[in-house]
Amino acid sequence: MSFHAERTKYPKVFKKCYWGTHFSEEHLYPEIIANRNELKETFDLKYCTKNMNMKIREQMKIRMDSDGNEMPRSHYKSAWIYDREWFKSHHEAYKTETGALSLFSGHIEEKLEATIKKHGYFEWKPVYALNQRTFIKII
Repeated sequence: MSFHAERTKYPKVFKKCYWGTHFSEEHLYPEIIANRNELKETFDLKYCTKNMNMKIREQMKIRMDSDGNEMPRSHYKSAWIYDREWFKSHHEAYKTETGALSLFSGHIEEKLEATIKKHGYFEWKPVYALNQRTFIKII
């Protein structure tokens, strides 16, 4: 939603990205805007994209089931996380000066956290909703 992007210091970076289920300005908290600004400044984001090469897309993936158990590549389909419930979680990719940044957010249970971190992700401030955990990975 581009009117949300306009509230940040970097509307060109966030214009085409996902903003959660915020359909009006009164539901978009100032903390979310501040966290987006900090994300851009900290990781030198250039723009949000869906077009990453296969090598980078492969590094973004997390293969696990709903219990946090890693899944072998042979069980992997086309989604970035192998778990039907996780298809609801949103994923974004940003181009940076030196590579890419992978980001997703959701109601992440603690039992999944170890596997997420094992894949190189770390927790960041919320960028969609204050009650959801956001994880990022530098690629």
